Order: sequence, then C-alpha cells, then structure tokens
Amino acid sequence: MAKVVLLPELNNKELTARITLEPAVVQKDLLYSFIEERTTNRKPYRIVPLRHEHRAALLATSKELQKGDVRFVEETSAVKELAKIFTLNERLVLENFYMHQSLFPHILWNKKEDGEKKLGLYLKTLELPFPGRMMFRFLKHWQVAKIVSKLGMPKMVMAQNQKLYSASSAIGLISIDSNSQENFLCAGRLMQRVWLKATKMGMSIQPVAGLLYLGQRILSGDQQYFTAEQINFIEDGYMRLAKIFDVNPETMMMTFRIGYDEQPSARAQKVPPQYIENL
Repeated sequence: MAKVVLLPELNNKELTARITLEPAVVQKDLLYSFIEERTTNRKPYRIVPLRHEHRAALLATSKELQKGDVRFVEETSAVKELAKIFTLNERLVLENFYMHQSLFPHILWNKKEDGEKKLGLYLKTLELPFPGRMMFRFLKHWQVAKIVSKLGMPKMVMAQNQKLYSASSAIGLISIDSNSQENFLCAGRLMQRVWLKATKMGMSIQPVAGLLYLGQRILSGDQQYFTAEQINFIEDGYMRLAKIFDVNPETMMMTFRIGYDEQPSARAQKVPPQYIENL
C-alpha cells in the first residue's frame, strides 16, 4: 500500500511527493492496464451526445478522489463558443514571438526524432493534412510567421481549429477549490483518472488548456511578453470560460474536448520514469 504526502518540503520545488510503500493486501486498479493506451486524439470527433453511463462514470471521479470537480458543457452553441475562445491560443502562436518559441522548437518532425528525443510534440499527432504539415515547416521560422500573420493567416487557422474543437460531444473542465500548488497536483490526478476512464470506455480526449493557463499567467501579473491588445483578449477569453462553466475563475485547472472517434493516426512516445537512488 502506498501512503502519499504531497509537497512534503515546501522549500524544495523538485520534491513533488514522498511515497511510503507498506505491506498490504491490495487489489489491482482496473484502470492500470489503460495507462499505456491513454493518448491524445486531435481528430474531429463524431458530434453525438455523451452516453448517459459514460457521463455518469466520468462525473463520479471527483467523489472517488474526494477532491475537485468535473463538469461538461454539451449544448451546441456553448461548445462552439468555447471552441472559439480556445483558438485565441493559436492566434498568439503566430503573432507573439515568445508564444511562437514555446511551440516550434519543441516539435519532433518525424518518427525517428520522436523515438530518439521522446520529449516534445510529434508532428504527426497534430493530425494535420499534408499541406498543413508542409506549412508548419515554414512557420517554424519566426520571420515567416510574422509575414503570414500580416496576410491574415491567424484568422484562417482560428476558423479551422474552431471547427475541430466544435467537433466534440462535450467540452470538459477540471476545477478545484483554490489554485494552491497542492491543488494543481490533485487536479492533475483527477484529470488523469478521467482520461483513463474515458480510454477504457473507448472515448477520445484532447487537452485544450493554452488559453486557460495564459489567463492565469496574465491575472497573476506576468504580462511582460504580451501587448496591451493581447492582454485584453486573453483576459476576456479567460473570463468567458469561467462564465460558461459557471465557476470562479481561480478554480479552473484544465479544459479538454471529449467525444467518440477512431484511433489517432499516430502516438507520441511516452517518457519512461527515471529511478534515482539515495535521493
């Protein structure tokens, strides 16, 4: 049996948890076998309602962990509105140098790179059509991104991704009562369990949290890399998220789209755990 103490040393940011293993008779978690199967699926999903039993099982996850809250927005117009808000992140990637650099240097351009580096974003998992993959190779150069931004490409990308995000059964939110460090970890555990349950039930999930975390960053006072216009539309989008989900803005931890579809075209390599003795 594992006894977990989160953030046991507040002055040590590298120590996330202290886990003590003790002898006990335990049952294997039924979700364990789906850890390897869990993946991000960025394809359009079938626009069909969440099945009642699936919704109920996912919503019950917060009670199982006794922490946090899971909720879904399923009404078509609200899903479309959330999809539009999410695309503000894509606009920033093409219009803001620092956002551009947060993405393109970390793209793994082929299967060999993905297998060797493992840490990054494997291009094929983005589910881009062939022309889109070729365009991405040009956009990795900031000077090219600046030029196409002036020609209106961000609006085209936003329109395309709004259709993608709207092609979902629902948009989900993980929230918790405050944004403490410990609660971020607890919210992460809740999200992972929801994801594993969805995988077990044959559902697809794509985390879409860029705008959410940008909003938290702006409201915390970290605004130095953004223009006044960008700060305004990030704040506005963030507050609209909270209004649609009917929650306190500070409690939002993760947003994601969920639905039903075939398997993704590719999977990124998972980074294996590192074992360090005498830590």
